[in-house]
Amino acid sequence: MVERIGPCLLTAGVGALLTSCGVFGGAKVRYDAAPSPVNNNFHTVLMETTCGGRSQLGYGQSACSLAAGEPYNGELILHTPLPGAIRLIGRLCGVDSAKYHNDVEGSFRIPIAELLDKVPESVTSCVVEVFVNWDLVKGMTSDYPLDGMIGRFYYRRRLEGRTTASMTWGPSPALVGTMQGVGFGQFRSVARGGFPVSEPLELVIKTSKPVLEGTYRLFGCGAGVELGTFSGDTIRLSREALIGPLPGVGGCMMFGYAMGKTAQGEAIHDDLVLGVEVFGKNVMRLAGSVALKDGKVCYTAESSVSVTILNHGTTNQLSTKLEDCFKMPADGKARLGFFTHKGRSVYAVIEGGVVEYVQ
Repeated sequence: MVERIGPCLLTAGVGALLTSCGVFGGAKVRYDAAPSPVNNNFHTVLMETTCGGRSQLGYGQSACSLAAGEPYNGELILHTPLPGAIRLIGRLCGVDSAKYHNDVEGSFRIPIAELLDKVPESVTSCVVEVFVNWDLVKGMTSDYPLDGMIGRFYYRRRLEGRTTASMTWGPSPALVGTMQGVGFGQFRSVARGGFPVSEPLELVIKTSKPVLEGTYRLFGCGAGVELGTFSGDTIRLSREALIGPLPGVGGCMMFGYAMGKTAQGEAIHDDLVLGVEVFGKNVMRLAGSVALKDGKVCYTAESSVSVTILNHGTTNQLSTKLEDCFKMPADGKARLGFFTHKGRSVYAVIEGGVVEYVQ
C-alpha cells in the first residue's frame, strides 16, 4: 500500500514503514535563535527505560536500579531525530559504543544487558552519557549547523538487603511519572522571576513501607540533606533543600537512604539515588501542539522547528512542515517529537487517545 501523508511518501512494507523522502527536495532547515541546549547542559533526548519489570519515561534522563544479584533486563530506548547516530560513554560502567540509524529504523533500542555487560563487579553506580548527532533528512538543505542533543542514563546496583523507594516531582509529576529507586531531575541554575512550574520544585519520596519512626539522608552534589526524621511513608524535600538556592551549571549524583521500623517491628532500608543536572538560566523550552482526529495525529509546531517525527516501534513518519497530519498507528500508541537545528525538542506521548507533553 502506498499513501501520501503530508510531504513524505510512506510505503507500508513488511514490519516497517518505509519512507521515500526525495519529496523533501527544496525543504530547508529553519533558523532557531534560541541558545543551544548542549552548550547550556540541558538534556533534550526523550528516553524510555524498561527495567526491573517496569517502564520509565524521562526527558533527557532515565535510570535503572537493580537488586544485588538481579540479572540485567529490559532496554533503553532513545527517541531521536533520524537519520542519525548516538554515542554512549560511561567510563565507570565500561560503556563506550556508537550506533547509527537511517530514517526508517525507528528509535534506538539498546538491551540493558548489552549496555551494561562490561560493568565491573566493584561498581555499584555510574552515569552513561548519551550524545546524539543527526543528519539532514534526504532532500533537505541547511545554512546552519546541527548542534546535536545530549542525555543521561543512571545505573544503580543496590547492596544486599536494600529495597527501593519511589519518587515523584511536584507540582507536575505526570510529566515524568513515578521513578523507582533512582530519581532524576533538571534544574535551572538561576530562575527569572521565580521557578517555572514545569521544572522540579519538590521531591516526594514514598518509602517501601510505612514506619513508626524513621530517618533519612541524601548527600552529594556539594549540598544534600542532612539526617532527618519522618513517620509514615512520605518524605517531602524542596528543590532548595536538595541543591541550594543558586546551584552551578553541571551534573552530579546524590546518594542516601530512608530507614526505620514498621508497626509490626519489620526493618526497612530503602536505597535513595538522585541524578541532578543543572542547566543555564538562558535555556528556552520548545513549544508544539498535537490533536487526535479522524484516525490522524495532527500538529502545529513553533516556527523554528525543522523536522517533526512520529515514531511507532521500528517505524517513522516524517514531516518538514509546521502544520501537518500523520496516520495514527493501529494500536494508538506513538511518540511525536519536534526538533530544531539547535537541539531543542518537545515530545508528545500518545496512548489510549490521550496526548501528554514531555519537555
